[in-house]
Amino acid sequence: MNHGAQEPREQPVAFLGTSRAAQEVRRLIERAARVKATVLITGESGTGKELVAQAIHEASPRRSAPFVAVNCASFPDTLIESELFGHEAGAFTGARDRLRGAFERSDGGTLFLDEVGDLSAIAQPKLLRILETGELTRIGGERSVRLDLRVVAATNQPLRDMSRRGAFREDLYYRLCVFEIHVPPLRERREDIPILAEHFARTLAHGMGRKLIRISDEALGRLCEYPWPGNVRQLRHEVESAMAMNSGYVLGTDCFDLESAPHAPGGLGFLLDRPYREAKEAFEKLYARHLLDTSGGNVTHAARRAGLARRSLYKLLHRLQLFPGGRS
Repeated sequence: MNHGAQEPREQPVAFLGTSRAAQEVRRLIERAARVKATVLITGESGTGKELVAQAIHEASPRRSAPFVAVNCASFPDTLIESELFGHEAGAFTGARDRLRGAFERSDGGTLFLDEVGDLSAIAQPKLLRILETGELTRIGGERSVRLDLRVVAATNQPLRDMSRRGAFREDLYYRLCVFEIHVPPLRERREDIPILAEHFARTLAHGMGRKLIRISDEALGRLCEYPWPGNVRQLRHEVESAMAMNSGYVLGTDCFDLESAPHAPGGLGFLLDRPYREAKEAFEKLYARHLLDTSGGNVTHAARRAGLARRSLYKLLHRLQLFPGGRS
């Protein structure tokens, strides 16, 4: 478990573009950065909610302090409290040392709670108390710790409806949704698709040590017509896959076959020419990335879709060197 180390993050591109929707998201980011209120970011999986949260942090007076991201769905109920709130040595079996949770690690900065709708019923009232009092008590602790941080949460679930049904605490929902930013799906901002696709091609080419990659006008037109159920995350993956499978400097329409397999350029036929073990591993990786993309990086949801135990899917992701959130 990684406590404190932060992975390098890609530039916040989820709201790049000239569409009204992208302009509105940028306007709300600027407004949110100027206030101290808790922010709730809503939107479908893959729209870039974490990137919006990071942009709020970097535009705020807290930019020099830590930005800590926690995916609430990535931890079992038995561990999420410890990850968020920390624990004292001896608080429970296996707690040999004191642990500073995500709240303490983000003191002075911003704590991003992704998939907050999956937060356990036990952890919800503790989160509410911290938001109300600004004080934290570690598990097994007796002394409160005073904190100064901004909480930004995100969900792809209908949190308001969940609170009305009793599936999520209503008082916590109102505490989280002081300032709301809705990130629209990519199909509602199609004019931004060429801008995003070309940005990904440039940045990925630089990371691969390749010359500038260009996407043909015909291919861009094809990308603009696709519905993109996986949103910006899927678009980035498709550009990356097309570049990995093609060595030329121009990506044409033949490099993108979105009809036959949304996450496999050229369909799956290219696997048939590979040795069995290589084809098997390639298929597993395509399948696992598809699960993560369409589940928003939520391993619990992905495991349910695949008919696997969550532990089994974690083992597969570890073996394939894939990580929740679409990173690899």
